[in-house]
Amino acid sequence: MAIFQRSARGLANDLPPSPRVLELGAGAGLPGLDLARSAVARGGGSVVLTDYNQPLVDLLSANADKLPEGSASVAVRTLDWADAAARAELVADGNVDLLIGSDVCYLDGQVPLLTEVIVGIGANVTVITAPLTRPALSNLAAALGRTDGVAVEEFRVALVSSDAAAKGAACDNGGRVGAGGCGAVGDGVGRYGAIFRVLVIRQGEGG
Repeated sequence: MAIFQRSARGLANDLPPSPRVLELGAGAGLPGLDLARSAVARGGGSVVLTDYNQPLVDLLSANADKLPEGSASVAVRTLDWADAAARAELVADGNVDLLIGSDVCYLDGQVPLLTEVIVGIGANVTVITAPLTRPALSNLAAALGRTDGVAVEEFRVALVSSDAAAKGAACDNGGRVGAGGCGAVGDGVGRYGAIFRVLVIRQGEGG
């Protein structure tokens, strides 16, 4: 997610000044904290980091406290996706400009609720990333694509390393390098990487 945000295909041109950013299933919070540290690409704004797991919520708070001066403001919230009232509270003060989620769609059973969350929050732009080995992401893209007023684009990002261990790490599920089955690629000169899928979802005028 953070790599995509910094890439030429990132979303700097899609965000208004002082954007409101919300991260789902933030875990340690790297993507949201990276945006905050960059002061959301120098446009200012605010970032809300959410997770359901209390130890991770505590970790998010600790990590947010370490941001340097000049970062965007960061708030940390506990969020159960199934709690519609809690979701509504997050958008009560205004629209979310950018909703992000990194590897938050593991199983097909999560697709209906995550679709409801994304559509209900109604961010202008949503970015969901996952390794190539998460087939549920295809079902999420299809479900969102069938929703009125929603447009979905897909990109792919390769994380490449010259570390000899990267080949095995990227294929620890038994797939073959270069075959796509393990989400790994090799370039023939000793560099290996994992491929990530990126869904860019637009609602409203962009949908």
